Amino acid sequence: MISQRSARSGFAAASTCRTNVTMLIFPIPLRQRAICHGVAHFSSSSAARKPASPSDKSSQVQPVSHSASSSTSTSVHPHLSSALNPPQSTRPAQLELPEKSANSSGMFKYYISLGKAYYAFYKTGLKNVYHNYRAAAPIRKRLGFSGYLPTSLPPRSLSGTAAFEQLVRKEGVTRAEFQLLRRSAYDIRRMIPFVLILIVCGEFTPLIVLALGSRVTPLTCRIPKQLEKERRLKLDRKSAALHAAVTSFEKEWLNATTLPKSIASAVRHASANDILSSCAVLGLSKSHRLPAYIPGFMQATFVNLVYRPKLRRWLEYLSVDDSLMREAGGAAGLTADEVRIAVEERGGVDVGADRIRDEEKVKIMRRWLERWIEEGGKA
Repeated sequence: MISQRSARSGFAAASTCRTNVTMLIFPIPLRQRAICHGVAHFSSSSAARKPASPSDKSSQVQPVSHSASSSTSTSVHPHLSSALNPPQSTRPAQLELPEKSANSSGMFKYYISLGKAYYAFYKTGLKNVYHNYRAAAPIRKRLGFSGYLPTSLPPRSLSGTAAFEQLVRKEGVTRAEFQLLRRSAYDIRRMIPFVLILIVCGEFTPLIVLALGSRVTPLTCRIPKQLEKERRLKLDRKSAALHAAVTSFEKEWLNATTLPKSIASAVRHASANDILSSCAVLGLSKSHRLPAYIPGFMQATFVNLVYRPKLRRWLEYLSVDDSLMREAGGAAGLTADEVRIAVEERGGVDVGADRIRDEEKVKIMRRWLERWIEEGGKA
């Protein structure tokens, strides 16, 4: 257990250091056969309970000795060298933690190094948020959006229509630029509350963010333990939604792997339970059931006001991302980390979870994503 004095000493030492301060559940179990017609699908494994671990070194913890600098993580200026993969700065930097010494006399030095490592990691993540925001500003202006106030994609004003995808195509936005836009907007909204937590909590920030989850943490500032916890929760929510499905038809659709031809029509005709189940599998809600404090006569209205438009916007985002990925050559050119992110965004958090080796997991996830993109192009 880290003592307050030693932990605070580590954080104070870090402040003087000279380092530079993200299966479609769409899987809406649609009741209307007419809507379902023409949507190709296939099942992924839902029996495995062990979530896939990060395969990219940028999201792994790397132990280092006390003598080595634990603040070697540096901010990466966004560089769009690929039309497919977004800049490395949109993902968490490498977290290098010191090795814990068995010698009690070295514990004080260990805690100092630990404080430096976390401080450097968060500092790098916040700098990357700023750099990504600056890099995305010209792209936002190309699309006619505010260059200073980033919004989630697609904008609410364009949701429910084909206008947003047409605008993206007209301006020649690549998938790398599209993901930079989305992730920078997501992170910038969480930057101020996260900075306040870092100032107030100091060396205890990792414990606080593990408790609060992703609600206040930018994507670039998520430690490996936090990513693993999120993955486990997503897997649990998907399993709960699958077990709650009554008919085999519902379960089949909870494992669907392509988008419907008409997202707006599909979401509009889906039942409230279908919407909630789909949101849970896609990671848009914490459960496939509404909280108990919402009375029964208000549940349908609550779903229509909150979750139905939320699901529609998410599916529209996936539709644009699928299209841009298809134009850029498909999933074959994605990095391992981007494959994992793309699969989880489409509800495939259980894909490859039964494999031990990271290399095998990535291969299975890549094949799953390739099939998703291929089937979506036929729909």
